[in-house]
Amino acid sequence: MNQRKLLFTIFFLCAAKLGFSQPSIAPVRELKIGDTLPDFVVSRLISGPDKGATTGALYRRGLLLIDIWATYCGGCIDEMPRLDSLAEKFAGRVSVLSVTPEDSSKVTAFFKKRTDLGISHLNIVTSDTVLQQYFKCKLIPHLVWIDQLGVIRFITSEAELDEDNVADFINHKPLQMVLKHDVLHFEFLKRFHVDDSAYKYRSIISGFADSLSTTDLTNSGLGKRFSAQNMTIMSLYWIAYTNQLNSIVNWSRVELHTRDSMKFIWPTENRGAFMRSRYHHPGGRYGWEFYNWKKDNLYCFDFELPKFTDLATFSKYLNQDLERVFHVHLSTRKKKIPCQVLEKTDCSGCKVPKLSKDSLSWYETKGSRILLHNMRILDFLLLKQESFPGDPFINKTGLNGYYDMELEIKDTTHFDMSTIIEALGQYGIRCTRKTKPYPILVLWDHNTGN
Repeated sequence: MNQRKLLFTIFFLCAAKLGFSQPSIAPVRELKIGDTLPDFVVSRLISGPDKGATTGALYRRGLLLIDIWATYCGGCIDEMPRLDSLAEKFAGRVSVLSVTPEDSSKVTAFFKKRTDLGISHLNIVTSDTVLQQYFKCKLIPHLVWIDQLGVIRFITSEAELDEDNVADFINHKPLQMVLKHDVLHFEFLKRFHVDDSAYKYRSIISGFADSLSTTDLTNSGLGKRFSAQNMTIMSLYWIAYTNQLNSIVNWSRVELHTRDSMKFIWPTENRGAFMRSRYHHPGGRYGWEFYNWKKDNLYCFDFELPKFTDLATFSKYLNQDLERVFHVHLSTRKKKIPCQVLEKTDCSGCKVPKLSKDSLSWYETKGSRILLHNMRILDFLLLKQESFPGDPFINKTGLNGYYDMELEIKDTTHFDMSTIIEALGQYGIRCTRKTKPYPILVLWDHNTGN
């Protein structure tokens, strides 16, 4: 026999020997609920009652629990005595494979130190490379529930492991269990993304979006969600300060401290500063210069709370997020300015506002009537000022609660803030324009040293 034939014969004999000692296994692919686990000999089993058994022999007893664990996992260790107890109680009907990728020396040393666990009914599989390919996971312990036909019925955490669930499973009773879904490729260093409906609290501020209007401004419900696209810093702070969605700034109510007014004021309102700014070039095209200004100074802001809240709290949260991003501090100071002062008159035949029992604040228009539900009068007027900007209101009526009110609009052909104020007269409320001390918005731009 020549050397080449001798080598071939030795290789063949070795291959044959390996084939007998380690049964062939189908190509490993990840298994899901509803799939069937292949029948193969469980190798690298260092302890337990079922050495040399096949997976088929184990699941045909009634229930095969595959528990993926590790010696460093505290939850896994806490779960083991419970698993062992269940395997003992349902002996002959329940089998457990406790599977870890760690090598046998490490696992053996671990159990020598933790004799207090008293584990004797679990099949401990080490250095596993097969079962963890069938059942990929990120979080452990990871429990796979397999019925007597080898079909995977549930994949759960240890929270579902109790005597009742095991008994119902092997007795073929209906079960409702919380299934485990691991994100296998989550990268901690990358941004966290979930569906919009999954957010409990969200605050996103981005730069200029040239595909959107500069006036898109929405609020889906009072004190719940706010969304503004392509607004100046000044407009965003103004909205947070006034508790309303009108982005038109009343400059008589603002005091701005900054060395760069271009960040806060539109070029059309600040023409002189714009012509002196870095955006303007002699002979340049205004449209292109204006576009460059928008890229640097307009922002989109989307903000959402987990539940409805009052306008003052909602406004406070908006302001806090703005300050974190722009480093512009908002404060107030009193200044004498024209105000609309609400006062109560003596009116024997007037309507009386009813304190509301609702939990939500809102209003609706029905024909010539405006119906207020659980609203404060000032909050309602603030909302209407989104459509009809004007002087701020001061409430001196003593009516500061949350009311249900019905305002009858007499002239629907000419509808503005004066029409609403006239309707408030049905409740004995009059409005007079007076110069009064009123909190104005003071902004300090800390980016410029002011």
